Amino acid sequence: MNTKHGIFKLTAKGYFLDQQLLNVMQQGEEKVLLHVHKDFYELVIVFNGSAQNVRSVGSETIHAGHVFIMPEGSVHQYRNLKDFRYYNILFQPSLLKMGGDLMSLETLTGSHPLFDFQGAGENRMSRILTVNESVLAKLVIMLSELHNELENRHRWWQESAYFMFMQILITLLRTGSPAESADKVENVFSIGKAIRLMEDDCTQKFTIRSLAHIAGMSSSCFRHKFVRTMGLPPMEYLMMLRLHKALLLLNGPASVGEVARQSGFPDSNYFSRLIRHYFGYSPREIRKKYNSGKLTPNMLLKDRPLNQHAADQDKKS
Repeated sequence: MNTKHGIFKLTAKGYFLDQQLLNVMQQGEEKVLLHVHKDFYELVIVFNGSAQNVRSVGSETIHAGHVFIMPEGSVHQYRNLKDFRYYNILFQPSLLKMGGDLMSLETLTGSHPLFDFQGAGENRMSRILTVNESVLAKLVIMLSELHNELENRHRWWQESAYFMFMQILITLLRTGSPAESADKVENVFSIGKAIRLMEDDCTQKFTIRSLAHIAGMSSSCFRHKFVRTMGLPPMEYLMMLRLHKALLLLNGPASVGEVARQSGFPDSNYFSRLIRHYFGYSPREIRKKYNSGKLTPNMLLKDRPLNQHAADQDKKS
C-alpha cells in the first residue's frame, strides 16, 4: 500500500496470495481512507447501517441491502458511518474469464445494471442495486461460507470458491434491482427487524403495537407498510408462521395438543380447525399421512407457501 496525493493505492499483491484471484472481507465501522483499486474489482454488499460513498464528483448514501461494484482504477472512501457493516468481495478481472464468454467482463459490462459502470476514470462505479431482506440474509450466509472456504484452503478450495462466487454473483444478477430512495430502503429494513423476530420465535405474544415499536413506526404506518412489503397483514403472517411450524412438529412424537402449544396456539380445538381450513386435513389425518409416506411437511408447505394466503385474499376482494 502506498500513497499518491493523499490517495492510498491498493494493489492485488496486498490482498491476494499466490494463485488466488478472489478474497472476501467483512468490514466494520473502521475509518476508510480515500483509496484507489489499482488492479482489482471490489463488489460491495452492505448488510447493516449506512454511510456516504464519497468520490471526487460527489457522494451517495448507501444502506443495508445496497450492492455495487467499484472497478479497477476507481477512487472512493466512506464517511458518516452509522452502524455500517458490509462485505467486500475483491476479485481480479481474470476471475471472470474462467467462465468463458458467457460470464466474462466483456459480456457482462453494460448488459446488467450491476456491470453498467457510470462515470469515467477514477469516478467509475456501477449503478447501486438493492436486494430485499430475505435475499440479503441468504447472501450473508453464502458470503460467510465463501470466506471460510478461502481461509481453510482444503483440497479443491479454489474451484469451490469460484463456484461459490458465481452463485453469489448470479443471485445478485437475478434479484438486484435499481436502488430506491433512502426512505423506502429504511422502511423495508425496519420492517425486516420485526419479521426476523417473528420468524425467530413465532410463539411470542406479538401485537401490532409491539411490532410497530420494534420497527420504529406508528401502528397504522407499520401495518400499511408491512402489507405493501409482505402481501398480508402482520398478524396473518404470524399465524401462517405458526401453522408452518405446526406442520413440521406434526412429523414428530408430540401430541396434537403439545404441537398446538409449541406452535403458539393455546386452544387445540381452534388449532385443529385452522389446520383443516388451510391444508385440507385435520392434524391427526396429516400425521397418519406422514407415517404412511403419502405426505411430507415439504409437500404441504410447497402447496401452501406463506404468500398463498395473500393471493387468496386478493381473489376474494
